[in-house]
Amino acid sequence: MKPSTPSTQPTALTDRYVTLRWLAWLVHPRRLRIYLGLLLCLITVIGLVYGLVNWRGHRAWNRLERQLTAAGERLDLEAFVPPRVSADENLAMTPFLAPLFDFEPGTQQWRDTNAVARIQSFGRGLPSARGASGGWRLGEFADLAEWALELQPAVDPKDRVACARVVLEGLEPYAAVLAELRAASERPHCRFNIRYEQPNPAEILLPHLSLLRTVVELLAWRASANLALGQAELAFADVSLGLELVDAIRQEPILISFLVRCANLESIAQPIWEGLARRQWSAVQLEALQQRCQRFELWQDGRHALRAERAMGHAIIELARTQPALLENLGAVGPDDDLRTTPGLVSLLLKLLPSGLFRLELVQYHRLFQLAVLSPSNPEARWVDPAQAEAAAQILDRELSGGPWARLSRHQVLASILLPALSKVYQKAAREQALADQLVLATALERSRLARGHFPEALGELAPEYLTRVPADIVQGDPYRYARTPDGQFTLYSVAWDGIDDGGQIGRDHRGRWDGSRGDWVWRYP
Repeated sequence: MKPSTPSTQPTALTDRYVTLRWLAWLVHPRRLRIYLGLLLCLITVIGLVYGLVNWRGHRAWNRLERQLTAAGERLDLEAFVPPRVSADENLAMTPFLAPLFDFEPGTQQWRDTNAVARIQSFGRGLPSARGASGGWRLGEFADLAEWALELQPAVDPKDRVACARVVLEGLEPYAAVLAELRAASERPHCRFNIRYEQPNPAEILLPHLSLLRTVVELLAWRASANLALGQAELAFADVSLGLELVDAIRQEPILISFLVRCANLESIAQPIWEGLARRQWSAVQLEALQQRCQRFELWQDGRHALRAERAMGHAIIELARTQPALLENLGAVGPDDDLRTTPGLVSLLLKLLPSGLFRLELVQYHRLFQLAVLSPSNPEARWVDPAQAEAAAQILDRELSGGPWARLSRHQVLASILLPALSKVYQKAAREQALADQLVLATALERSRLARGHFPEALGELAPEYLTRVPADIVQGDPYRYARTPDGQFTLYSVAWDGIDDGGQIGRDHRGRWDGSRGDWVWRYP
């Protein structure tokens, strides 16, 4: 007798019946009221959390804002924007430069793209041996041979005069523009019409910075070539224009503009040093160079640039509060972060954040800025203690350590993006202020030598005849180290960023190149 096969139909009916009974139990009116109550509780909790975060964030920010305002800090970028000047008094409105900021109204779209393309191609055809900066730091003249060989391989690299002629020939196509800029430099003001009103400060276009960098490098090369040919008057004209262009962007409240100024001063210092080393500058030229270099206050300008950078970061965080998707563009949520899933979802999640979180981010940004960026600089003094600046940088590193979730819990996501490396500006500002001081001292020393036949025994002898005040070392505020050498020259140096007197030893890296983080900052002739 065959065993009977059980039917699956009763089981299916039973399962369907159980499911229906479970659903009926789930949607029973009494339970729906429970669900509604739980939902209302959840909404209430979320509302309370949002309210608490918003209250906490706005309360913390209002308190900090009052403190910053009482301390005289300006947090609006508009407070740092230089006033407009008339076109006929503005170096930046010369025909060569004007198209760079001639935008369609309300945009950053150029009216004449062809003109801008011509400007941006300026200097693009030059050899790769670009920039005369750095050589003087090692006591070396500009390497005219390297450039000349690229332009004319047959030239004798040991014949500096022949190389200089080749370099000047290579720069001839740029003479008209440089002459135009020299004439425009007589105007009393320079103000590029940057669109500071751009909603996102990170999107402000600065097409003039790379151009000015190229122009100053060309002037430095041409001045070095003219000095090699004994044409000091022509070299002086190029150096004078270069110094004016260093300060052409002085009023711009943008950190990168300040750094470009520093790089341009390094470049134009090369031919000044060469003319002093060969004693080619006349007394009149020396006095003019000294007076021009005395106007450089790069230490104070660096602090001003940082305060303006603070206002710019403030504006970016405020913009992120109303446009949270900006955080993706800033890199607050990156491909390696656990916070990222898909771009669309991230934007949605960011929009759901309570505004108080952005206020807390703002509080942390300003707290760290004040603690680690502005605190090492005494606005009353004209010197810096590098140890204090380095200690502040270490504090900043510790504060911003940890992964994305740690930064998120401490409300330091945006601070970690906007703050790192800003403290390094002090080292750059100190180094370039030391250079400006050395330019003043070196020209005053040469004026004294021309008048007396020898350099003075001490820097104090320069006052009051050649200097109203002998500048002190920007590092620690002690006098610059100075000593005459047996060959009739002198050594002048700052103890540099490490604060250690290395006896005038020039810092070099493992390749023998100049390294400003080592040794002293030295002004010395071959």
